Amino acid sequence: MVTLNPFTYGNPISDPKRFVGRQREIEQVFMRLRNPEFESSSIVGERRSGKTSLLNYIAHPDVIRRYGLNPEAYLFVYLDLEMITSTSTPTRLYQYMLRRVASKTQDEALKKEIREVSQHDNIDTYDLAEVLDSMEDAGLHIVLLIDEFENVGDNANFGPDFYYGLRSLAIHHDLALITSTRVDLVEIAHSDAVRSSPFFNIFATINLQPFSTEDVQEMLRSYLEDTGISFNDAVVKYALTLAGRLPFFIQMALHFLFEAYQRGENESRRLTYVEERLQEAASPHLENYWQHSSDHEKTVLSLLTLQENRQRERTNYASPLFYWQPAELERWYVHAGLALNKLANRGLVIRQDDRYALASTTILRWLTGELTSAASDLDNHEEQQRLEGLITTALPQGVATPAVQWLRRTNTKYRGLFARWISDARTSEGVLELLTSSKMPFYELKGETPSAEGAATDDQMLEALSTVTESERRRARQLASIEGTVSVMFTDLEGSTELLTSIGDEENQELLRVHNSIIRREVANHGGLEVKALGDGFMMVFSSARRAAACAMDIQRGLREFNRKHADRQLKVRIGINVGETIQEDEDFFGSAVVLAARITARASGGQILVSDLFRKLAGNTSSFGYVDRGWEHLKGFAEEEHLYEVDWHAGSG
Repeated sequence: MVTLNPFTYGNPISDPKRFVGRQREIEQVFMRLRNPEFESSSIVGERRSGKTSLLNYIAHPDVIRRYGLNPEAYLFVYLDLEMITSTSTPTRLYQYMLRRVASKTQDEALKKEIREVSQHDNIDTYDLAEVLDSMEDAGLHIVLLIDEFENVGDNANFGPDFYYGLRSLAIHHDLALITSTRVDLVEIAHSDAVRSSPFFNIFATINLQPFSTEDVQEMLRSYLEDTGISFNDAVVKYALTLAGRLPFFIQMALHFLFEAYQRGENESRRLTYVEERLQEAASPHLENYWQHSSDHEKTVLSLLTLQENRQRERTNYASPLFYWQPAELERWYVHAGLALNKLANRGLVIRQDDRYALASTTILRWLTGELTSAASDLDNHEEQQRLEGLITTALPQGVATPAVQWLRRTNTKYRGLFARWISDARTSEGVLELLTSSKMPFYELKGETPSAEGAATDDQMLEALSTVTESERRRARQLASIEGTVSVMFTDLEGSTELLTSIGDEENQELLRVHNSIIRREVANHGGLEVKALGDGFMMVFSSARRAAACAMDIQRGLREFNRKHADRQLKVRIGINVGETIQEDEDFFGSAVVLAARITARASGGQILVSDLFRKLAGNTSSFGYVDRGWEHLKGFAEEEHLYEVDWHAGSG
């Protein structure tokens, strides 16, 4: 008699006797349900991370009873929203929900009432509230287990009213919601109006973590019992290196391992069999994970793949996987630390203390193949020019030239991803060296002289990096660090023409050097970037409103100190600051936020710092400075008046 394979990976687990792990998550859910407020939970986990199996387990009467609730009084109702389509409506969902609730209800009169409401052509939250009132009168509590809830979030038919209504029902009735989603609930919202709904505040987020060693051991013990087959520790360790720690892939790897034992394969062939079958079966799921990754996550996965392959080339290791601290990886990608935590929660990288590695060799092999797969748009000249422009705009020529050369040679369909990664001047040289020295087949002519006209060899590309000066690096890195919302500052020397024409040329130049030195010193001290000199003033940008304010005040204080010592040579500088989104092009910044900053500067007087209302709100108040309201001003080129404030930089400055 052939023993059935106990390790399954096609469908969710429905038998509670076969469910293992997740004890922390289960206890969190039931702790909130036992709370007098009967609170809701949001279960977040990657696709195939076991969310549906967990909901099935939670809904089983034996489990409900084991965690301190009476399954006859607490009705756990499972709703599968995978069937939601773009034409589905709240009423259609309510009809489905009410029919499911009715099927759990033993009271025939109550069951009839619920079914009658479910047949209405239009159902709103008032109808649902009346049903819940009747159920409360019968001593019943409802727990809705809502699987694939993102299908509602993606649907424009479910607007803010739907979320407000559901929240009201959960707060004012004996109704708790347990949702399952791939990402945090608020991230599924299809509009800002939905995203700002207080609906999301009623949930505690429970992230499904990868399986621990203890979880795997429990699975092996319970599943292999009575099969007559046992796996030795070395084989299990290798299988987990292939699979990682997501339960779906563990089940898959152990399924193939069990098959290999049943087939009578020797140990070497068993491992090869598992590796080959797992790679084939896991690929479509890894493709799905990759497509649902952000650019930050894709870049970190690419970085880990490059580093893993390079380390293996140097050490001839097949396993284990190499671990990295976030600070180490940030040498090649400044956003690595932020993405690593998300990838660990998704199970695509594994966390050990404060270090991270790719979760499995199966993921490593898939990523290596995917990142070097041939481009379908190899001859897309317009796209190639756009990517090259991205690089040449952001980097010094000594880095941009070899970076463009590398991009022209590569045949990967992820040129765009690599171009955006290389174009960050803070890490570009390290990234380019990593890509150029990699043995991964980004292009077929590795190590040879490319046939493409004007292309360079690896050695020539690396040699070009030696021409980059430190000042070029510093400016490019400063530009790269100014991202998102930017604080724009202008300075202007008041009465400069009269002042400078009243003295000789030599003294004129000396006075300008003092002026420039004070401003440039403080911009450097506060992490700002000098965009350009404007004769008798400057344009600067800052990534922080607070630093911009501190810089402006220290400029004025430095000038005041000079003026105290030179009564006949007073340097009076007006400063204007605004904040907003800008367009960065050829080391310059453009947009309405820049124009407004210039207009504000023109309204200031020497020694004064004027700022926009938005800047004031972002910079806030501190003990070292405050604001003086200077009223509303109509500024040239702007239809609406702007509320201006003066930074009171004199307080506490001596």
